[in-house]
Amino acid sequence: MGGSASLITTVFGSVLSSAMGKSKPDRSDALEEERKARAEEKLREEAEERRRDREKVLESRKLEEKSRQEGTLSGSAASLVDGPEVSSMALKRKLGE
Repeated sequence: MGGSASLITTVFGSVLSSAMGKSKPDRSDALEEERKARAEEKLREEAEERRRDREKVLESRKLEEKSRQEGTLSGSAASLVDGPEVSSMALKRKLGE
């Protein structure tokens, strides 16, 4: 009878250890999946941040170009920043009197 008790203990121990061994890989698989999910989320967030930064740069370039064009127009002959000279002295000089 002593031999059968040790056999039962050995069998029970091996069954228990194999059952515990199977549950650990399941947990490690879940941890691995969670790690992959976090890594993918981080990559998505970084890509979104790069996209936002790129949009900001493009917006800045557009505003800079628009500002430069407005500056060019205001400095050209097509723009009348000052009103025409209508003082009597200026008119006399222009007309040669």
